[in-house]
Amino acid sequence: MNLRRAVRYPLHLPVIFRWTGDCQDSEQGAGFSRDVGTGGAYILSEPGSCPPLNTPVSLQMFLPSLEGTTRGIRVEVEGVVTRVTGSLESSGFAVVADLRFDPADSRDPGTR
Repeated sequence: MNLRRAVRYPLHLPVIFRWTGDCQDSEQGAGFSRDVGTGGAYILSEPGSCPPLNTPVSLQMFLPSLEGTTRGIRVEVEGVVTRVTGSLESSGFAVVADLRFDPADSRDPGTR
């Protein structure tokens, strides 16, 4: 039984995520989306790098440029972490959010 309110699509996109830590410090991590939909996303990341449960988080996902264009699309997401999973080999977290789309350079997100 699927309890999701929106369909999610299996998209493997680079993601940068940011949140405010316990000491009010800005925290940042990177990973890849496992699936994305209009109601949220699941992000795969390095073990120990996930934001805590119930934390507001900002995501930037980078869609590749389309054939014949030089610009990709940056998808910006503000949401809340609703689930965190992890092991020594892999970890990830689910975010409930609304999506908005902005043009972006097709440069690698790590070079910004």
